Amino acid sequence: MTILEAVGQLYTWYIENDSFNMEEDFTKIIVVTDHPNRDRAAFSQALEDLREAHMVNDREIGGKVYWVLKKPFSAFSQTIDISPDLAVTVAGIVNKFCDMTDNNTDICDPLNITEGDFRKVIYIANLMLQKDIDEEEE
Repeated sequence: MTILEAVGQLYTWYIENDSFNMEEDFTKIIVVTDHPNRDRAAFSQALEDLREAHMVNDREIGGKVYWVLKKPFSAFSQTIDISPDLAVTVAGIVNKFCDMTDNNTDICDPLNITEGDFRKVIYIANLMLQKDIDEEEE
């Protein structure tokens, strides 16, 4: 397991939990592993990275270290920079889908890409994946 994979697992964990303790919670996230100590090392570094990103603080209580969110997970956000090429691509996907579905309210402006536009691209991708799954099952 890489540190990046561990961060992803912790992100999923923190969606529903406010704190993480390696002793109590590791096996709830990683049910089966061939390398538990290596995976714990990845989680340990991932937790340090989350602390450096100001998402969690660690606190020892009763000999156990708890990694506690600083605020509700849903209150965190990220700022990203995207290239003009990516903006045009995202807008093109969303706008083509809007054309196909006769939906003029969700048209995407490539000069102002929003989180909602990325959500639409994810929605479109999920529709396509579900279509492929349905076709495979037939």
